[in-house]
Amino acid sequence: MVTPLTLVQRQALLRKWIMPASVTEDEYWKRAARMVDEAIAAHPAFAPVRSKLKVYAKGSYPNNTNVRANSDVDISVQLNEPQYADYHPMTNHWQRRQRLPDYEGIWTPALLRAEVGKALTAKFGTIDTSHRVAFYVPPVFNSRPSIDVVPAFRYVQFTNPQCTEGTEGSMVHCTDGKTIVNWPQQQMDNGRAKSTRTNNRYKYVVRVLKSVEDTLTAGKVIDEVPSYFSECLVYNVPDSVLTFGDFDASVRETLRHLDRELGYWMGHYQTMVEPNGIKKLFGDEQKWSVATAREFVKQSMTYLNYG
Repeated sequence: MVTPLTLVQRQALLRKWIMPASVTEDEYWKRAARMVDEAIAAHPAFAPVRSKLKVYAKGSYPNNTNVRANSDVDISVQLNEPQYADYHPMTNHWQRRQRLPDYEGIWTPALLRAEVGKALTAKFGTIDTSHRVAFYVPPVFNSRPSIDVVPAFRYVQFTNPQCTEGTEGSMVHCTDGKTIVNWPQQQMDNGRAKSTRTNNRYKYVVRVLKSVEDTLTAGKVIDEVPSYFSECLVYNVPDSVLTFGDFDASVRETLRHLDRELGYWMGHYQTMVEPNGIKKLFGDEQKWSVATAREFVKQSMTYLNYG
């Protein structure tokens, strides 16, 4: 049960929720990223391919949309050779002039995952290897947050038949045999550009909705969803809506806009995309649905007492 906020309560919480992580929290996630980098660098099996390995943070921390309740740090350990590739869906099959080469080296997805797991175990001790996508490294109180470490490969989606132009992303091979393509650089670039265009309203509203989501989840009002979900929804809100009026009005109009766009009769949710600007926001491969979004927006408006 979550009680709707009064005007005074709402405005006080909005001021609190837009605040970034403290200097101490910022150091926590940087320490986590540094420790993963050290683990990979020290692992003997990676010595022959060290120059081809990229260890980087992705998600809310580097995008500056994190909130304190969502303290997990997402780290990708990406091997840039072998490279996985495909053609853009709009490239006509008969125009594809070049067969994408197969990799014949030792670095299979299974081997990369196994060696990343060994490197993390040597550095951190016991880790959770049961997840299909990431390794989970537990937090250390007053030292660093929990860490999700994802083994990945460089991925290119070619946009011309000659395979000379393309969009670079990251491919994850899950333990169940499925693959996931992410676009972390595009997410960061697009998010930062939208924040600049909206005088930081974009990241502020994202932080607010992530905090609202935490409250609604803790109160058993909605089912838990990835914190990235809020960022996805706000990314699809026009800049003019995010910059409307004062900040309270900006949050209100953001939710009203989403309520309209997600409506059954509008159907505009079909064109919504993730902040990377490439992946559709809704689809069979996502961890959420349109119904999830509608309920989240509805309950957020009720909790924030926007009517």
